[in-house]
Amino acid sequence: MTRRIPIRLIEKLEVGHPSIDAEHRDLLALVEGFRNQLEEDADSESLVLAIGEIIEYTRRHFANEEALMDECGYPEMARHVRIHRELLEKAAAQQEKVRQSRLINIEPIKLYSFLVDWFIRHVVEEDRKLADYLKNAN
Repeated sequence: MTRRIPIRLIEKLEVGHPSIDAEHRDLLALVEGFRNQLEEDADSESLVLAIGEIIEYTRRHFANEEALMDECGYPEMARHVRIHRELLEKAAAQQEKVRQSRLINIEPIKLYSFLVDWFIRHVVEEDRKLADYLKNAN
């Protein structure tokens, strides 16, 4: 497995809101920890726990974003929250596949790629809009 999240990319993904950016860095660290477990051929139970940690942190992060949206009256809040729910459902489905020891049906790199890709897409497509709105609202 050679794909890693370059530091330059992490910096480019910053949205300019300190708490959102800090949580994004923490989330990426969890995803990289999961990747390390994949490289070390961790057992399914360890992978399920790692995915669970990512999902739980993501839930808290989304709740924090949603509180910010609510506080500032973000007009795209309902759509953004729906996207959050969809992402959590997809991540939970991947976790369940691992829990049922069907990781063999999901190539490990695909699972890692899923996590990285949805994170990057969400930050670029959604969180930047929110951060821009927050900057203008203050």
